[in-house]
Amino acid sequence: MKVDLTTASREEIIAYAEAMIIERDQALRESEKLAISNKKLKARIAWYQRQYFGAKSERVIPQDPRQLSLFEVPENPPSESTSVKSYERKVRKTPTNISEDNMVRFSESVPVDEVIVLPTEVVGLPESAYEVIGEKVTERLVQIPCQYRVKRTIRKTVKIKETKNLHTAPAPDAVIEKSFADVTFLAGMITDKFLYHLPLYRQHQRLAGCGVNVSRGHLTKLTHRTLELLEPVYLAILSSVADSDLVCMDETPIKASRQEKGKMKQAYFWPVHANEQVAFIYSSSRATQVIKDTLGSGCKRLLSDGFAAYESYAKTRDDLVHAQCWAHVRRNFFDAQKQSPHDCHRAIEIIRQLFAIEERVNGCGEELRLARRREESLVLVNEFFESLEELWFQKQIERGSPLGTAVQYAREREQGLRHFLSYPDIPLSNNHVERAIRPVAVGRKNWLFFWTEVGAKYAAIAYTLIESCKMQAVNPWDYLVDVLPRIDTHPAQDVHLLAPKHWKAHFANERKTA
Repeated sequence: MKVDLTTASREEIIAYAEAMIIERDQALRESEKLAISNKKLKARIAWYQRQYFGAKSERVIPQDPRQLSLFEVPENPPSESTSVKSYERKVRKTPTNISEDNMVRFSESVPVDEVIVLPTEVVGLPESAYEVIGEKVTERLVQIPCQYRVKRTIRKTVKIKETKNLHTAPAPDAVIEKSFADVTFLAGMITDKFLYHLPLYRQHQRLAGCGVNVSRGHLTKLTHRTLELLEPVYLAILSSVADSDLVCMDETPIKASRQEKGKMKQAYFWPVHANEQVAFIYSSSRATQVIKDTLGSGCKRLLSDGFAAYESYAKTRDDLVHAQCWAHVRRNFFDAQKQSPHDCHRAIEIIRQLFAIEERVNGCGEELRLARRREESLVLVNEFFESLEELWFQKQIERGSPLGTAVQYAREREQGLRHFLSYPDIPLSNNHVERAIRPVAVGRKNWLFFWTEVGAKYAAIAYTLIESCKMQAVNPWDYLVDVLPRIDTHPAQDVHLLAPKHWKAHFANERKTA
């Protein structure tokens, strides 16, 4: 809009001025949006740089107030006549001077081959000519390359001369009928893939190097058949976990099934943790319906992060206590501390003290734990949210900044973050579930994706059993070697006894004896 101010009327000049003001305001708003967007992008780039180059740990070591900084001069420096203890250099132990007392010690499960060596001076002498008065033991850890053996069972056919009847011993039991694979091979294949993250194509290469020629496709079939046999145990664990009073839940992305050429579909593993057991659920969706189908109306308390699907599920149930994870709150402040170090440090320090209290009350009875939380943690929680209100209203931090995002995340979930003060069984964080997810994250760096959704569902079974074994301090290989032959004859109504938690109490001793 152009106006000649020398000939324009008063109304035209006013309209022109108003149009210029509106245009200026729009430009300012666009400039503010660009500035906020620029800050967000810089924060995102800094986050990616820290993920790639920086330390992943969120551990915060509290500073000792007596510790001075490098360039800080004390108010009362020590006098020149102060005596200082002389420095004594300690001998650094190198690989060449490590004593046998500090060597690795081995558990009883490690086989020991003993070699008895006599001095050369007594070689050839009769035993009556010398006396052994002592011994010195040297232990060396020996590694034997991976070995595969063929167990050949020869069943003789016998004819009894008197009756002329022929008799042959029955064929040995097999986990998979008409298969060459022994139960030990099947258990080793599953643990190698899902415990030690060794994809089947690498196992195929190792087998070929040892002289065993098996196609990769057949290894995949054996894996599927084996995990299919274990599915009833998996369902028993899932049912037990979903019906628990307190359930902790999370999700992690994976790639499963081909979407188009060169692209895989996005899918998810949902770990559900309760009563020292964890069950993984495969789903191609991240919607609330997955949580509804899994939990139904069974659990009474749910601990999760701030993902909207959990909040949507909690709104459908009036009898559910939905607790939030404090570790996710800390993570947001940790990510924002470079932009706002002072404000973030205050929040992180309060959360650190909350976790320190939890560490002290860990293992105490529920009544004592709840009393300590209300006595010590409640004060810190109140202080934490008061500081957030101060940041949000008095300092008026930017809503889209990293600090604003962290504050808003915590304020919106205040009620869920306070639930641990009223329920002693609710932990402070969901970290134990994230630890169960870690093998999936390490594994997908090796196997990258699942070619079919069927394979992903079987992987959920494997991760469920192996992670549950680890929680019970049970060797997954020993567990699989014992459980796989039992499944065929075990009563269906007692299938829950084959879960690692119950197997440890009922069958582990039999396995050790065998």
